[in-house]
Amino acid sequence: MQHSPPARLLRSVSIALLLAACASPSSDSPTPTSPPGPSTGLQGVVVVAPAGAAVAATELQVLPAAGGPAVATTQSDEHGRYALALPAGDYTLTLRKAGYAASRVEGVRIPGGGPTQLNLIQQRAFHPSWPTEAPRVDVGDVLENGSYDADNYLPYEVSVDPAGPLPTQMIYAAIGKTPGSAWASGESQAFTQTDTTGSRFLLPRAYVGLGPTTFEVVAYDANNNRTHVIRHVTFTSVLPSTPGQPLAPPVLQSTLAVTFGKALEALDVRPAAAPEGASLFVNVHWSPAADVPICSSPLITTPYQYRVERRIGWGAFKPIATLPGWSVGQDLDGDACGDIIYTTDYRDTSADLQPGIPATYRVIAFNDTQETAPSNTRTSTPLPAFDVRLTGPAAEATGVSTSPTFTWQPSQTVGAIRVYNGLLWDTISGNSNLNFSSAQPRLVNRESFTWNEDGNYTGSYYEQLQPGRTYEWQLSLAFAADSATSPTAVSVAADSYGVYGPFTVASTDVFRFTTAP
Repeated sequence: MQHSPPARLLRSVSIALLLAACASPSSDSPTPTSPPGPSTGLQGVVVVAPAGAAVAATELQVLPAAGGPAVATTQSDEHGRYALALPAGDYTLTLRKAGYAASRVEGVRIPGGGPTQLNLIQQRAFHPSWPTEAPRVDVGDVLENGSYDADNYLPYEVSVDPAGPLPTQMIYAAIGKTPGSAWASGESQAFTQTDTTGSRFLLPRAYVGLGPTTFEVVAYDANNNRTHVIRHVTFTSVLPSTPGQPLAPPVLQSTLAVTFGKALEALDVRPAAAPEGASLFVNVHWSPAADVPICSSPLITTPYQYRVERRIGWGAFKPIATLPGWSVGQDLDGDACGDIIYTTDYRDTSADLQPGIPATYRVIAFNDTQETAPSNTRTSTPLPAFDVRLTGPAAEATGVSTSPTFTWQPSQTVGAIRVYNGLLWDTISGNSNLNFSSAQPRLVNRESFTWNEDGNYTGSYYEQLQPGRTYEWQLSLAFAADSATSPTAVSVAADSYGVYGPFTVASTDVFRFTTAP
């Protein structure tokens, strides 16, 4: 059973938040990179979700976008990776595997000049006897190769026709990236349990700047069958650039690799091939390149974007995301001008991330006339996943001391430090505000704690536990970090407070025991 943390304990999570906020140092070390793919064509990884486990031995079939028989087939390897030699052109991909839902991607463009990277998502079927056919998706109003004004709303309408009697579960829409829940992929519009979005609008400035990009739609039915539609579009602006105003390179402040020891595969929380049963991503944070005078008179602005680039191990830097430099938020001060919201963060959920392999990042700012030099670099080396199991008081133990010693054991030693805290629940009174330690730092590199050893409950009703009473206990927080002062990577086994993501990760064990009469 999982319980909400008390205010006192929430205040004490500051050490973990401080660790997450610290700037990470640059570092490089020789490491192997992924095996080379075809000189032109398509390559990537098939995964159950962004930041989820790999899907091995799934059959990939490639068809011309205009229709016709398959032009190539292959299977993903044991790590979910695939590579296909294909001429430049537009294609449709389908994925099939027993026990898994169907997945279909329309509008895959291979420009030539080298392999195109495309990571694919294929979820497990919710019910094996239900249809495993990808739904038909019709995208209205947004034309392939269309050109649109970046400063006006882009209209669209999506209709979904699932196979058989299956209802539509989710529809996502976004510009410039594969859409999904916001925690993993940034802003997207989402529609639940409906076959159509109706007439909707997206503001390009909230997603991308100027130039060629994509409008993308993802639809899921109730059996997790998935269709992903990609439309290639270009955004332009009638707003003039400010003559002679140079752009300054952004300053990369930190990168933090976060490994979760439990898979995050829920439909509404779509966390790249992470370790089996785990999830992995890197948070990248930088300072704005320059101020943007949105509301000057006459209206003059400097549209700019950020390009995030990454290298794996000793590989070359490659672009992984293009983001808007800013967007306009709600007018809060009454001057008829929305407040500027600067883009300063990116979450990398790529399947190329692996524990023990350094990932180095840099950011470049650009507009329609200028491009800055790359920012400084930051490197994070993801930690492996680990778990923590409770050892005592054991599950259903009786005759336990009223000042018990709680013990636990990590599955392996990870990182330079391990940080823990525990939570005790009084099953009679219903009080869950019983924390092992409110001191700072918490239980660092320890695997035991004796009740009230820090005097936190001295003089209170809970100075000792009550005799003959039943309690439950669990680890409310268990994470490892590669540094105590400037972490670049953490591995999380339990996080009941959402310190490292907009969700909670429960302890594997919750033990009940009874004290001696």
